[in-house]
Amino acid sequence: MAIARYGKHLDLLEVRLDNGAPRKRTIETMKSESPPHLVFAVVVPKAVSALDTDATEADVQSTVDTARALEARWIVLRTPPTARPGARTRARLTKLVELLRASGVAVAWEPTGLLAEAEAEELAASLEVTLARDPARDDLPEGAVAYGRISSLGTGGRVRGSAIERAADRLAAFEEAYIVIEGDNALRAAKELRNLLGAPLGSNGSGGEDELEDDEDEDDEDEDDFEDEDEES
Repeated sequence: MAIARYGKHLDLLEVRLDNGAPRKRTIETMKSESPPHLVFAVVVPKAVSALDTDATEADVQSTVDTARALEARWIVLRTPPTARPGARTRARLTKLVELLRASGVAVAWEPTGLLAEAEAEELAASLEVTLARDPARDDLPEGAVAYGRISSLGTGGRVRGSAIERAADRLAAFEEAYIVIEGDNALRAAKELRNLLGAPLGSNGSGGEDELEDDEDEDDEDEDDFEDEDEES
């Protein structure tokens, strides 16, 4: 992972654990080679966030350990469309959040499907987590800090400039904004969003996933490489 090069352009790295947690040596390398402004967010594995069963301490151990080792700013809990509103889902979500909060790391909850629409703000507030939404489409709950994800639409999987402008309007009031941008032009879109918000690199979070290409000599070549990855701003 060329994490130093990554930090030249972006300042938030989402670490995903679906294929297993990073080894101790990998985490140590990530920490030692990352620039001071780089923020880490650890994404809960899909098998745990699906809410198919009641979570246990063992289920969240790798997430908690990785978040602590990386001194992560966020743990990101993405619940799938299969997690439908209801008492059982609410109970399982509450239990999972309680286990994750034991890490001492802030939790961002990103619901999808019906769960994203059914009293999501009220539930997020009661769980004391940050509700993550797409700021290009939806208003975000009021507060000092925002976490969200902008997905590409249309031909070529590119994020349109109009979507970035809408997101910037909704994010302007936040003191901090951590927004994942998914699309073929993700890096350029992240830069455009930062420019619209007047937020230089390192002021909030801009980044992508946990796999990068080999180093290139020129910044333009770097940018072309990053365009194939998910970014944040």
